[in-house]
Amino acid sequence: PNITVAFPFGVSATKPEGTIAAEDAPAKTVTIAVEENLPFEYVASFDEIKSWYYLKIKGANYLYHTDGLEYIDLSKVAVDDNNKKAFSWAFIGNPFNGYQIVNMATGNGYILSSSTTTTDGNTGGNTYPVMTATPVASNNNELWVLSNSTYTENGFYIEQKGYSANKMNNRGSKLAYWNTGADSGSTFNVELRPSSTDELIALVEHARTLLSQITIGDAPGEYSSSYEGYEAVYAEIIAYVEAGDIKELVAADYVIKLTAIINSFTLNMPKPGNYYRIAYNYQGTVKYAQGVASGAQDKKNGLLMSEEKGAASIFYFDDGKLLSYTAGTYVKEDGGVRGLQAVGTAGTVSFEAGSAIGTIAIKAPNYMHANSNNGTDFIDHCGGAGHNAHNFIIEEVKSLPVTISAAGYATFYAPVAVEATGVKAYTVSVNEGGWVDLTEIEGGVIPANTGVVLEAAEGTYNFAITAADATVKTDLEGTVAATYITDDAYILGYVVKDNGEKEVGFGTAKKSQQNGTAWKNNSHKAYLPKPANNDAASYSFRFDRGTTGINELKGENGEVKTIYDLTGRKIEAISAPGIYIVNGKKTFVK
Repeated sequence: PNITVAFPFGVSATKPEGTIAAEDAPAKTVTIAVEENLPFEYVASFDEIKSWYYLKIKGANYLYHTDGLEYIDLSKVAVDDNNKKAFSWAFIGNPFNGYQIVNMATGNGYILSSSTTTTDGNTGGNTYPVMTATPVASNNNELWVLSNSTYTENGFYIEQKGYSANKMNNRGSKLAYWNTGADSGSTFNVELRPSSTDELIALVEHARTLLSQITIGDAPGEYSSSYEGYEAVYAEIIAYVEAGDIKELVAADYVIKLTAIINSFTLNMPKPGNYYRIAYNYQGTVKYAQGVASGAQDKKNGLLMSEEKGAASIFYFDDGKLLSYTAGTYVKEDGGVRGLQAVGTAGTVSFEAGSAIGTIAIKAPNYMHANSNNGTDFIDHCGGAGHNAHNFIIEEVKSLPVTISAAGYATFYAPVAVEATGVKAYTVSVNEGGWVDLTEIEGGVIPANTGVVLEAAEGTYNFAITAADATVKTDLEGTVAATYITDDAYILGYVVKDNGEKEVGFGTAKKSQQNGTAWKNNSHKAYLPKPANNDAASYSFRFDRGTTGINELKGENGEVKTIYDLTGRKIEAISAPGIYIVNGKKTFVK
């Protein structure tokens, strides 16, 4: 017998050999094996689906479901990794009776369907095939029949069952019909969608590795997640995978969520307004960039590296610049040398992830490059961001060291509020009698951007940076960077009194040798602007410390020292009881 059956797409049979004798007819039955060679698997129900496919038309455009859209979009030429489910299709049925075509994003209960009356034929109109809830309307098709197309390998046409002319086609990037024939524009192909189960298992291992290597937190070099509540979702996914019974549809959802969680982690960069140390791991030893001059005057010819974590290793980041806390000058690349630039020259820096987890690369404007040969300084930049010598560890500084000299006094100014521990901090107000009145700040918190005078024994004190702040009034101003100032002003120093003695006070600022038209205020220091209508050569301190009762005023050699009355007038001797300023102290004489 000859085989005259028109088999559907992907089905064929081989003609059996031999003959049937006339005397065997009609009782003789011959069974012919049917062979299937389909590019996809079909199943009997939605719950049996194990394999999903990307469906393409004309070898280029993917079928893509969008909720609320009145047609199937064909504008995509690549699968969107963030929404693979909308691109994923499966076939329920069989080659002989036809298939329901379902989409992973819409899930069970929806099939691809349209009206069987395609009056608009090649333009679609209101007959676009779309995902439709079952049961479908009586004039809609439920099943699709596939037939062979010769335009591509394993290509096929898709037509409504019972309506062979209604073959789906690409009409203006929309899935529609061409009812006058079939060609390459009606040819479909499938691509096997990667197993979500396998993908989820691989993603879980990747996530575990990632989370074991990074530190979650707010500091530079630590990582933050933009996925709200990721911990609970991650724990849910881990528990599901460890249970072992992984379903493809559930896995597909978890792949999307876990991918979003993994992609949500970003490396924290230094934040403007904070202080940092810049460290480099040199052969297992952590070394810190040092803001120490290696050249003359203000020109810093290179940044050094050392294990020391003193004041010189602190840098202030603000307005796109890194400022040395001690030198008061900026980090900037100059002719291949990574160093601190002259006062008044600001270099812009930027940060990006280093090539090692948790490290940060710095550009100023080229990449800062640690000398990995000796670990002592920085050398000429190199072009690529992936170099190991660009991998810096950025540590946030929580307190600022402040040094008081043997004179027992210093000025201080910072863009952050600090707790002045171990010292007395004073605001300053100018008095017309040639004094400046010093008033101790209650509570010891120095507000941000506030110039103060400090009093303490010689030594270095650590001022904790604090969020607590207040507003106080002071006549002092200050600068964070070392700054040349042309206006006349007074700076802290020794003041020579009329009797030749020296005491700490505010003296006239002298022009700088490097800048003959200005004087230099050092980093994080305060100064006293010249008061209006006052040409005093200097200002001595007068403290608001209350009064002290004494009967006579004698110096170390038995003589009375410098005395002023409350009007600020200097007097030679005390002739009556009252309050006087003796050697800078308010004193009550009985």
